[in-house]
Amino acid sequence: MDVTLEDMPEIRLASITHLGPRNMVGEAFRRLAEIAAPAGLFGHPGAVAVAVFHDDAETTPLAELRTSAGVIVPDGCAIPAGLAELRIDGGRYAKATHKGHYAGLSDAWDRLMGGWLPSSGCRALDRPSYEAYRVADHSHPESLETDLYLPIA
Repeated sequence: MDVTLEDMPEIRLASITHLGPRNMVGEAFRRLAEIAAPAGLFGHPGAVAVAVFHDDAETTPLAELRTSAGVIVPDGCAIPAGLAELRIDGGRYAKATHKGHYAGLSDAWDRLMGGWLPSSGCRALDRPSYEAYRVADHSHPESLETDLYLPIA
């Protein structure tokens, strides 16, 4: 797994929160699209869909896991009714890119957290991690590209 360390700026999202298993977040993304697309949020420069993981899946009961589905929006952009503003702290992140179907994302996170992190000399921070869906053409699942971001010290 190729991992780079990056200093990321704060990111502002228009988002909706899903409560429950992370693999069920698709409904939140559907609701996000229903509101964000007509409002033109996906047309802003840098608009990328993002999933934000607020809780540790190892210690939080499955039914209580919070995941936000969002789209990056610039400061000054109005957040439509039905969505909430969410800011992801800037700072140092370990970044890995998963190429292929979303079904492989769990394995990619396992390699990042269980393989790379322990041998890196870095420490994960108690802040949300996130995925940015850079290439999201679902008609070609093999070409999907998702960046995984883990806040580190």
